[in-house]
Amino acid sequence: MESAADITLVVDAIAAEEGLAAFAAKAARTHPGLASLTQSVRVRGDAHALFLRRALVGLEAAGTSRAESVPRTEQAARAKLVLLVRRAERARLAECLASESGALARVLVSMSASHAAAGSLMTGTSAGPRR
Repeated sequence: MESAADITLVVDAIAAEEGLAAFAAKAARTHPGLASLTQSVRVRGDAHALFLRRALVGLEAAGTSRAESVPRTEQAARAKLVLLVRRAERARLAECLASESGALARVLVSMSASHAAAGSLMTGTSAGPRR
């Protein structure tokens, strides 16, 4: 990766993916009834962050970002998890569009689609473009 702008996108995406995974883990500990729902989000976020870290050959990305606070009720925690997954979907798509590298754009749009599918599964809606 040669572009400083792309490196910044990757570093930001790593922090966001790690933050999402950390929130999911914290939500599962706080509300054990959400454990099965959060598992795929944790695995997906960790995998995305690891893949992106490997793209930063010779560079060091920032450490794990702090997880957002988990709401007190399970219903509110679930709603916040869906919101954060949808936010990750939109962020990875925006980063895709802003990237200078075609290879990075493909990775980021794939991550966006992954989050779109996860969000759809969590809400029972079909994955597809939103207006």
